[in-house]
Amino acid sequence: MLEDFKLKVFMAVLEEQSFTKAARNLGISQPAVSQNIAELERELGTELFTRSKGAVTLTGAGASFKEYASRILHWYEAASSAFSGEETLKGRRTLRIAADSFVAESILPSCIEALSSSYPGLKIETVHDSPSGGDIRLWCQAHSGELSLEDGAGYVGMVQAAAISSNLSLAAATSLEKLPPNIRFAVWGPYSRLLSPDIKALSSVETYSPAAICRLVAGAPDLVGLLPKDAAISAGLVPLPVSMPSLLFDLMISPASDRGDPIYVSLRNLLSEAYSPAL
Repeated sequence: MLEDFKLKVFMAVLEEQSFTKAARNLGISQPAVSQNIAELERELGTELFTRSKGAVTLTGAGASFKEYASRILHWYEAASSAFSGEETLKGRRTLRIAADSFVAESILPSCIEALSSSYPGLKIETVHDSPSGGDIRLWCQAHSGELSLEDGAGYVGMVQAAAISSNLSLAAATSLEKLPPNIRFAVWGPYSRLLSPDIKALSSVETYSPAAICRLVAGAPDLVGLLPKDAAISAGLVPLPVSMPSLLFDLMISPASDRGDPIYVSLRNLLSEAYSPAL
């Protein structure tokens, strides 16, 4: 199989958070792991991992490089399979993706279309979100400026929040606090605990269904919906020009087992291209 072994070692260290465990996983010696990482760092001209008392953590450069490494390894796998006639890359199996209603309704449809095109014969099922509910899990969590190494391995990108309204007089609103006093809010459930006390006091509806918020707002000019921007766009609604950094969410992905599975890597790459912030 085509591959750059140093990249494979890099991903193993990232996965195991340990040079020793990565060596055991790859079936090589710990010094060989250290040598491969050192050579990779020398070629790139930057440190990828911080080592201290057995703990291994990504540096800022390492966090950026992991996206490139996963994509390169994916395309090595794709090229190898394409020219060897393997059927595994074509995905002739059922893939179960665990996702909440927002991810299932607003994020997955375009990804499923792309995956189906790349892997003829792949059957994709969306199941209710749970840590062990599918082959791949996709979920959102409140944005963190300092992800742990474990969370960093699952981080895909950021999901923006949007404020929507059917009231044309609010089209120029730039702040939730500056909206008219009669305005009430319909809030996506995960945002509730992140709202300021003033906004929370004006919330009259809380639901985990972005689609329900869109329907409510369409018929109520005194109601402003607070929901993920993707859900608003999917419903054909134009968000108000309101910035809400406190409602920023991280989009996360995790496979049930193999992070090297080409279908998982393809899905992760699709999401990274759509949600990773511009460098």
